[in-house]
Amino acid sequence: MQPTPSLSAVLSSLLSAHSELSGALQVAGAVVRSDGKVEESWGQSADNRTVFRIASMTKSFSAALVLMLRDEGVLELDRPIANYERELASVVGPGASPKAITLRDLLSMSSGLVTDDPWADAHLDATDDELDEWIRGGLRFAHPTGTQFEYSNLGFALVGRVVHRVTGQRLQDLVSSRILGPLGMAHTVWDEDSLPLGSEIATGWTLATGALTKVKPLGDGVVAPMGGLWSNCEDLAVWVGLMSRAFLDDDNTGPIRKSTLREMQQIQRGYGTRASTGIDGLEFRVNGGYGFGLNIHLDAQATSIWHSGGLPGYGSTMRWVPGGNGVVLLANLTYAQMTVAGARLMDALRKHGHLAMASKPIDPDAEGVARALVELFNDWTAEKANILFADNVFNDASNSVRRAEVTAKLSGQKAEYVSVDHDSGPILTLRVGPRVHRIEFSFAPITPAQIQWYSWLT
Repeated sequence: MQPTPSLSAVLSSLLSAHSELSGALQVAGAVVRSDGKVEESWGQSADNRTVFRIASMTKSFSAALVLMLRDEGVLELDRPIANYERELASVVGPGASPKAITLRDLLSMSSGLVTDDPWADAHLDATDDELDEWIRGGLRFAHPTGTQFEYSNLGFALVGRVVHRVTGQRLQDLVSSRILGPLGMAHTVWDEDSLPLGSEIATGWTLATGALTKVKPLGDGVVAPMGGLWSNCEDLAVWVGLMSRAFLDDDNTGPIRKSTLREMQQIQRGYGTRASTGIDGLEFRVNGGYGFGLNIHLDAQATSIWHSGGLPGYGSTMRWVPGGNGVVLLANLTYAQMTVAGARLMDALRKHGHLAMASKPIDPDAEGVARALVELFNDWTAEKANILFADNVFNDASNSVRRAEVTAKLSGQKAEYVSVDHDSGPILTLRVGPRVHRIEFSFAPITPAQIQWYSWLT
């Protein structure tokens, strides 16, 4: 039997293989906990504090700022963006009677604007005048607004414009003052010149010409809300932890409401199943949808939240399970395939028992009801059964039929309560002589607590 590899070994093995394949000169990776701390890290000529450009991972920060303003009543997600700025009235989808575009459409990739990654990456530093010119010239749509998923970076430039008009401040400046500052994310900035003195910055490289060539980063312009941030593993661990921890408590001690963080991590626009291919040609299938600035991957084993980023010179990803731990991967090669690497790393963590996940909330009534069910089995009366079971139970099988089933199971012996499993149930475990039985049950949606359904598993 092979020994279980350590967390460090799992991380090191995967990232070593991936960096060799991608050709990146610097790679940094970290496994992070829901408390925002780095649990284990690995680097190739880089460490937790080495700063990379994180590209489209920026969208989660921009979306969070917009939802904060929504929570404060400053703007509305479902109000047409044209109502916030007259010039945006010409931004309409195709068709004779197009739906008005809203902030919700833009944040959830539902506007219908065409996918524009290469173009947007080259216009990160565009000016407000250039955005005005694009709008006047007319924007291109792939679908009617509000009908399908279509990834749009320009849509986040429009989000930034709305925020600027409503608040009088750039979205970037508000993200810095209201999110990054309070969270202590000092190495997460919009302009590399704003980094703390002495910060190590990973130089971006490209292989577009067949040989490694340095990439000159574009500055902080009107398109930057879609992908302009710089950061490192240490800071991003704070962000991943904040997102994950929103599913564990509701203390609202941070700058963003926990309910808002959870809302960001719910599917707003589904995209079904898509295939992503790593640089080594192996395929990884993605099933789920887009929330607000984040992807939700639906998996039979564990739902995960993620976003990746790619810009000339850089590739990155972050991924976590709600209420559990996650990973951050950063590289300094144009469009390094970190999405696939991150997904594989999460799978490896799960396979080897290193993927911490939140336990299912414990229903305070479960144990008491389970014990009452055992008492009923030992001394069945119609009066006790009517108290314990909801009225629908005897529509499925009569009182006498259910009592006869229990009599057969007990075979004249007494049932003994053992435990209740909350994570996969509730499931009651009881012992009858040498035999162990498991019974799954669920509650009716009323109080006091009553069983609406139960089934003998063993």
